[in-house]
Amino acid sequence: MEMKSLFISIHGSIESKEGKKITQKEMAKRIHCSAGTYQKYMQGTLNPKGYRGRIALTGCIDKLVD
Repeated sequence: MEMKSLFISIHGSIESKEGKKITQKEMAKRIHCSAGTYQKYMQGTLNPKGYRGRIALTGCIDKLVD
């Protein structure tokens, strides 16, 4: 699965879990990255790499488990 699809899937799953729409800006705030960076992840124009990338993915996944 490509990263873009992963972020889209996780974002949608969190919205379903919480029963409401979540903006990219809000999700970026939750995982501690800029709105622009999160938007690029969602568009597939930027892939998370290294330490910061793992934090972003972990932050998204943690929101599913909470």
